[in-house]
Amino acid sequence: QLPFPFLPRHLTLVGSLSIGIPAFFLALSPMSERARPAFLRRVLTFAVPTGLFAGTATFATYAVARLSLGASLAEARTAATFTLLAFGLVVLAHLARPLTPAHQMLIGLLAGCGVLTVVVPEIRRFFELDVPSLPLTLVAIGSLALAAQALDLVERVRRWGPITERLLDGER
Repeated sequence: QLPFPFLPRHLTLVGSLSIGIPAFFLALSPMSERARPAFLRRVLTFAVPTGLFAGTATFATYAVARLSLGASLAEARTAATFTLLAFGLVVLAHLARPLTPAHQMLIGLLAGCGVLTVVVPEIRRFFELDVPSLPLTLVAIGSLALAAQALDLVERVRRWGPITERLLDGER
């Protein structure tokens, strides 16, 4: 039986760096796009697969860490936290398109803050994190890459949806 992969402070870290802080700054940036209809459908067709990919990548990393690599609980929790945080930043980069220099700087700063939580010993102790081993880091990177590719594939299929509908409507 596996213990829960996060402490509340881990979720605070992930939520702050991938949702809260970026939402504040992105809300202040000018929008040239007008509101479009079908908001709920667009949100759900993005959020549901994205959440599944985030959860799968995070828990796969955690399970491999604990069950296959024999990582400590702190090390496995660190890997799970950073898999989720990194995927959150991938999603942020996806949603912040077009990636202006300001958006790139924001995402880079948030990623840098995430790295600092492991590099600076006092912050690492506060968040109860541990530096993961190289094999565990590679597992986390691999599951992150798979989740990012899955997200990209879903987005490509989603973009083809309206084109397919128009083609099919034209054939009727």
